[in-house]
Amino acid sequence: MKTVRSCRGSGSRTGPVTAAERRRRQQVLAQAMLDTRVELAALYASPVAEADKRAGKQAVFARLRARLEGLRQEWSAGAAFDDLLANGFNNARLNAVAAYESCVPAFQRLLAGQGGDLPRFYAAVKLLAGVAAARE
Repeated sequence: MKTVRSCRGSGSRTGPVTAAERRRRQQVLAQAMLDTRVELAALYASPVAEADKRAGKQAVFARLRARLEGLRQEWSAGAAFDDLLANGFNNARLNAVAAYESCVPAFQRLLAGQGGDLPRFYAAVKLLAGVAAARE
């Protein structure tokens, strides 16, 4: 089975992890950020004062950080995980993760539609990018 080394981001200091495990870990990380985004949306929609929302936002991000610290320890994650935690979190970062995650299924379908052929997939993506640019 194919393995991915720790320098690839979600590896293990104790050795390589399978590609499937790496994908699972990426999904867990993304879900943690998506859950945080939902929690923040509820906070922003609440009737509490702005100062309380700011404090609540800091608490939500602290919970995300604690959750990820726990995963880091559980997975014996490497330096790339340290970078993830060191860069901190904000709404823009959560929104970027949400945008990316919302596009993944469409790209998976497009790749499958091209028979898994990467050059054909890249050509199809390039064509779609041109169509999108023409609409703007």
